[in-house]
Amino acid sequence: MLGELGDLLEIQGSNPFRIRAYRNAVRTISGLTQSLASMLEAGDDLTELPGIGRDIAKYIAELVETGALKRLDEIGTEVPRTLIELVKLDGVGPKKVQKLGFGETTVAKISRAIEDYRKRAGRFRLDQVEALVRPLVAYMAEAPGVARVEVAGSYRRRKETVGDIDLLIQAEEGWPAIMDHFIGFNSVERVVSAGETRGSVVLRSGLEVDLRILPERSMGAALHYFTGSKEHSVAICQLAQRQGTSGAFSACRTREAETPPRTRARPARPLPRAPRPASASPGPQKRTSSNRSG
Repeated sequence: MLGELGDLLEIQGSNPFRIRAYRNAVRTISGLTQSLASMLEAGDDLTELPGIGRDIAKYIAELVETGALKRLDEIGTEVPRTLIELVKLDGVGPKKVQKLGFGETTVAKISRAIEDYRKRAGRFRLDQVEALVRPLVAYMAEAPGVARVEVAGSYRRRKETVGDIDLLIQAEEGWPAIMDHFIGFNSVERVVSAGETRGSVVLRSGLEVDLRILPERSMGAALHYFTGSKEHSVAICQLAQRQGTSGAFSACRTREAETPPRTRARPARPLPRAPRPASASPGPQKRTSSNRSG
């Protein structure tokens, strides 16, 4: 977000020294081996880091605590934040965007088009998702009856980009209240579905979050399966079947039996199913694949 702020200030034509300060801060942060959250929790003085002044240190603390930056929102009222997408295009930088001098109507049209494209593209950088997920996890942990909150999928695998979020909640009772709590999150733009134990929402950022509520006995298997990847989950289930360790295989297969069907419009992702053992069928084995994505 500090990089975004620097780009918007350059598009706006602000003081080049201030812009450079944000860029230097981003370079310093990207080279850290310790997370900013842990440094702040330990009481470290961020101003001792190269390129981190008092104001930027306050912005970092705000970002870590809230996942948002008020200063960025203020600049966004003067320069549309979606113009940042133009800056990312090959051959287009903040200075060129500034020189183009888009009129207000043109800026509005471009902003809407970029926003629509970004939402359809469906991939977010890991650092962007970090800022979006952290407040949601903290919020869900406050719901009555919640014993554990875990984020699975490609986010848990620390992939560079994330398509959507698989959020797993461990709770023994009070599931309807937990679901109501989930869809009441203040960053929710649209509720896709809200069943007893499965729900899905789209955040204002365009990130889709799928929720599953599970009892403790199912949490480990669900965390393993929904962390993926698809290929890994299929291979594990097939290996369990071949070795006769049906416990692991059953954990993959019974996920659908433990929760009622989704109420969302699109079909639920099927779970991986292993081929039958060779002794059970004299003919060639047919391999079934999962539509599950990370």
